[in-house]
Amino acid sequence: MTGSTVMLAALAWLLLLSLACSDRSSGPVTETCPAGSSGCASGLVPNGSNPVDVEGGLEDCTAACASDVHKGPGFQQLVYMANYWTPSSPSTVYVLSNCEEVELFVNGGSAGRIRPNLYPNLPHPIFEFQNVGFVPGELTAVGYIDGAEAANSTRRTPGNPTRLVLAPDYTRLVADGSDMTSVTITAVDANGQRVPYASDTVNIAVSGPGKFIGEQSVALEGGRISFLVQSIHEPPGGRV
Repeated sequence: MTGSTVMLAALAWLLLLSLACSDRSSGPVTETCPAGSSGCASGLVPNGSNPVDVEGGLEDCTAACASDVHKGPGFQQLVYMANYWTPSSPSTVYVLSNCEEVELFVNGGSAGRIRPNLYPNLPHPIFEFQNVGFVPGELTAVGYIDGAEAANSTRRTPGNPTRLVLAPDYTRLVADGSDMTSVTITAVDANGQRVPYASDTVNIAVSGPGKFIGEQSVALEGGRISFLVQSIHEPPGGRV
């Protein structure tokens, strides 16, 4: 897939998210951020579900929906970058935010400060920064409300994968033989940041009262892969 094709696909997906979430105006949002980041960084997760990435896959629409929250009990200032920061990343950077303005920084140097300029009539207008040249290091987006910094997000150039992190959607299953959960395996670098270009083959096995569902030997795609674990029926008084 060429860089222009990836960019168009990502843009189409962001538009789809905006349309799909257009009726969401409130609701609690929690966040998980990569090690060393601040503000609303790479993953925004509602109700404990796991995100999927935009560039190199699809992103959970949580960020798009959250960017439409402007008031109410679930309000949070949000800045979310739908890009990684790697040599193969496109030169167009998309930012989802409910802030009035967003400024983009490459290793501390400003690459522009703009208002939403892509689909501005949608509930989730997108901030589009063009011709952002890649330099290894940090890509930071800072959101402003009434001229003051309200939130920020940082993407860092990932290093080599050093370990695998497993994250289940649910940590407890009902021992009825039908309950199940998805488990995501992610390759991360020494700083705990996902390595989106990791394609290592992973061998998966499940021990204990659970049934593995999926391929036992599978290559990572975009630095991660998922499988299912199904509970095993336990009679009353049995193990859970």
